[in-house]
Amino acid sequence: MRTMLIKTTSKDSKRALQWCVFAQEVFQHIEDYTVPQYGDIPDDQAESFTIQEIQMNLKRYINRINSNSRGTGEAIRDCYKIAHYACLLLARILKDLKGKENGIQ
Repeated sequence: MRTMLIKTTSKDSKRALQWCVFAQEVFQHIEDYTVPQYGDIPDDQAESFTIQEIQMNLKRYINRINSNSRGTGEAIRDCYKIAHYACLLLARILKDLKGKENGIQ
């Protein structure tokens, strides 16, 4: 397991610390599942997604959470996917507005 480094202090809020734990879990999901299955920047299919396509995928995963046919494990994975798609959306917005390649600053 690889670790993403986020420096925290005792002065950080509990919400910020909660986010750090979640961010680490999303990081691990991307490394263990998304990149091996779909590839990485600049060769993955997400690079060609429009803002509308990303929004559609966000809605799809939000609507799937806690559906009767899916279990808790899948709902947790869907939360990771939602966070990742939110990141993709921000990257696309930055790329479109500021011309930043892949949204990486």
